[in-house]
Amino acid sequence: MRKSLALLLVSLLLIGIVPTPVLAAGACALYRAAWQTGDSLTANDISQSFVTVGQGNMVWSCLDDYSASATQMQSTVDPYPASVVSLATTGQGELERIRYVIKKLSGWTQWYAHTETPVFSGTAPDSATYITQTTNATLSAEQSLGALTTGLTLNTVTGSPGVLSAYGGPSCTNQ
Repeated sequence: MRKSLALLLVSLLLIGIVPTPVLAAGACALYRAAWQTGDSLTANDISQSFVTVGQGNMVWSCLDDYSASATQMQSTVDPYPASVVSLATTGQGELERIRYVIKKLSGWTQWYAHTETPVFSGTAPDSATYITQTTNATLSAEQSLGALTTGLTLNTVTGSPGVLSAYGGPSCTNQ
């Protein structure tokens, strides 16, 4: 049934019965370059204006910026303040919310400050300990398996947390 409906839709699209979205193409343009005294506004002028807006100007390169100043560029909005969704009603609001998420995920001072080492706050509690395959200087609470000798990994618990070590003996007992 789904295949039949998909085939029907594709057929209708190909013969032009179902309208397809208009793709944006071209450089940014004015609706009409100049008006002279006595000019008439025609249906063609209006149609061309809609084509200009719908096809020519609806591309990213034609949209105005939201980084004209450092204050604008640093503007962020929490999309989920106090556990309540904050809906964007403009492109500016959408951009501010995306910037906020980038800033929070990276841990940077500003969302665009990629010269800082990302800390990816919120990915693991600062008090958590974890096991890694190799030592990493940016981690604070890991125990690297690479620092152990070859052997079976043992977890010795004398308190919290446990301590990993390698057993390299000739055999295992108490299995």
